Formats: sequence, structure tokens, C-alpha cells
Amino acid sequence: MSSRLALLLVLGAVACSANVSRNVDESDDLPSCAFDLSEEGFIQELLDPRATPRTPAFDDYTDGSYHVDKLGLLAALREKASGDPRLLGLTVAGPYGGLWAYEVALFVREDSAVRVNWLVMPHARITYKATKELSLDEFARFRDSVLSSPVLVNGLPRPDSGQTSEDLEWSFGLVAEFWDSAPPRAVYLPDTWSFTGSARLEAASALMDNLLEGSLATYSSDIPQELGSNLVCTDPCWP
Repeated sequence: MSSRLALLLVLGAVACSANVSRNVDESDDLPSCAFDLSEEGFIQELLDPRATPRTPAFDDYTDGSYHVDKLGLLAALREKASGDPRLLGLTVAGPYGGLWAYEVALFVREDSAVRVNWLVMPHARITYKATKELSLDEFARFRDSVLSSPVLVNGLPRPDSGQTSEDLEWSFGLVAEFWDSAPPRAVYLPDTWSFTGSARLEAASALMDNLLEGSLATYSSDIPQELGSNLVCTDPCWP
């Protein structure tokens, strides 16, 4: 995990700050979806590679603000993908650390390329967004490396008898599903995600590190505004 943290520091120098182009409390000329903090609003945030007025509004202490649920998010996006061929796949890692952080990556077809949008969400707060363009071949190689990884289990995890949804959420650290062929293909890591751990965890982490190398940061809550002045943060609501 340390290589990914180092990548955040390097890429942060070109990130938009938390002070996006419009204050989240100002609704002038912004569509209502700009302030939707539900699961649907979170999905719209994933679809937009840029920082939006909604990005800093997600928060654990705000009523109705989205909290990641790996299988729930996967099901919602799978349903969207059934009617939208642009949506190719999703990976979700977490929760990990004292702030129950998640890392979410969505793959979206753009003409002859695939865009991967990635965000980090500790304590139900988006602190970082990045994006990267992949060729179709690069996407296919990543997809195949995930689906064939010996450290991941085919299918989706199912609760044991008497296991609560919260227990299930913490029982596996990564899930990935791809919708570019029928039926969808999914794998998961039957270990809790963490900064250090087993060889199996390290191998799964390396898959994501390799994917995100060279990505462009578009938002960071920790970078001063002047460092992001060369990036334009725009209004949300896909497309």
C-alpha cells in the first residue's frame, strides 16, 4: 500500500483543492443533482472524473450522505450497466484503517478508449479523485489479470448463517466485477483490506497500484487551491 500513498503525494501537486469552483452552499445555476448525496449522487460523482461542487459535501456527519457498501454499490452499477454499454467494470477496496477508508474505481468506455475514474473515501468523505485513460488493450489486460488472479476468489461473497450485513462488509477487502461481456464476471478478496498483511493481500494491492500508476489527480482535500489553479473544476451531473 505504501507505493499508492507515495503516488498520492506526487500527483497531488496537480490536484484541484477542496475549494471547488463554486461553493457547495450556493445553488445558483446548478442543477439539483449537483447536491445529491445519495447512492445515485455518489455514482454521478464516480462518472465525472473532475472535481464537482458536490465532491467535498459527502461527509459522515451529514444526514443522508452516502456510505460505501461494496455489494450494494456493485448491484446499483450493474443495473445501470445493463442499459448503458459505456459502463465496463468496477473495483472497490476497503474498508481499511481507523477511518474505514474505501478506494473505488469505475471503468467507462469513451470511443476507442476506456477511462478509469478513481476516488478515495475515508469516513464517508471524498478526499481524493484521479483519472486515467486506458487503451482497449490495456483495459482488457487489467481485467484479465484481475479475473485470473490466483489470490482472488471467483464470484461474490455470501453471508454465513447469522452474519450481519456489517460483518459481511468487513469480511472481504476487495470486489471487482466486469460487465463488458455476458454474464458479468466477478471476483473478490477473502481478506480484510489493510496497509500491511498477507502475501495474498499484497498481490491484490499490486494489481491496483499498477492500474493507477500515471493517473491524473483532479481533486484533493489536502492541496492548497493555488496548486490546482491549472485545472478547471466543473459542474457535475453525467454526462
